[in-house]
Amino acid sequence: MKREKPIVLRPSAEGLMLRLLLPGFFLVVVLAAAVVLARLGLCLLTLCLLAMLILHYILSGRHEIRFEKQEAIEQTAFTSYHYSYEGAEVLLRRSWTTAMGRCAGGLSRTAISLRRKGKVLLTVPVGWGPPEELDRAVRFLECLPIPKHYL
Repeated sequence: MKREKPIVLRPSAEGLMLRLLLPGFFLVVVLAAAVVLARLGLCLLTLCLLAMLILHYILSGRHEIRFEKQEAIEQTAFTSYHYSYEGAEVLLRRSWTTAMGRCAGGLSRTAISLRRKGKVLLTVPVGWGPPEELDRAVRFLECLPIPKHYL
């Protein structure tokens, strides 16, 4: 009997890189200005901020969400959260074209939202993937015997 592998979703590398570019560029400009002005304190502060930004980029790349048969697991760099499907409901997005609108409200970038008693347990943004795995996760959650709502 073949065991089906879990569905693993991770943030896209492009999204992580875009969040790094603007603050990184700003800090490099500040560092260059501090070097030109010979401000040692500002140079050290800027280098520390650049190191924190790079560390944040590395650690956010270790964030993943796995959908297994009995539970969903959110794995971060330091912790792991387990959410059982029992007593939960799921909010799923059927159309990906409506997810890109700017005026769609608070759920505009949500692909999957696992909830229990109105409280959000787990949210998967639209940009996480790969896209085939995101579609597979939506199909898997549609087959579960839990209440479903659609965007």
